[in-house]
Amino acid sequence: MERHDIPSSLAHLTGIAQESIQGFARLFQPIELDRNQVLCGPGQNGRSIYLLTRGLLHHYRKSAESQAENDNIHQDPTHDKAQSNQTLNIYLPGSYIGSPARLLAPSQLDYVTALGPSILLATSQLKLQGHCLLDPDASQLLFAIQQATLQNQLRLIEMLHLQPAGRRQQVMSENLGDYLGKIPRQVLASYLALSRKHLGRLIREQKAIIEKGKI
Repeated sequence: MERHDIPSSLAHLTGIAQESIQGFARLFQPIELDRNQVLCGPGQNGRSIYLLTRGLLHHYRKSAESQAENDNIHQDPTHDKAQSNQTLNIYLPGSYIGSPARLLAPSQLDYVTALGPSILLATSQLKLQGHCLLDPDASQLLFAIQQATLQNQLRLIEMLHLQPAGRRQQVMSENLGDYLGKIPRQVLASYLALSRKHLGRLIREQKAIIEKGKI
């Protein structure tokens, strides 16, 4: 099983002393989220940075109408929220969320919640700033995290906006792998900007192609 911790996520970097990586990792502490528990909501500045080590997180934007319907909707773990929400991202284990910059725009109805029981490693912006003053290598580590996050965002934009529907569904299936079955169909449809009916047809077509290839 692939490890998802701070040292492993930075193992590809060269020229950084292991002592610096270990010191950076010690700034992070584990936190747990239950299903539908909110990690962050509208207007919350980037006070923290997180590494998801287990579970799945759903980054979405609520419509103004659904926000007005029930501001406490997140407290109901059985409520199907995704129908009126726009999925912006689905975070898998190994994903960093947040940065010393602003995490979510204050003018948007954005949330990051857990799709199921999840574990993250978290640290605060103040801890990061103080540690960077003590260890110059820590700034390089932080920059590497920011670059990786930016590259992931650019790949997401390319998939969602520059590819036809069938290709979007194929790339999503490849990216999510075994996690695909753990994500509600309405969340996947919103993620790909498709109707649930259209997504269902694409999935059936992909399965038919796979089965035909086995013959």
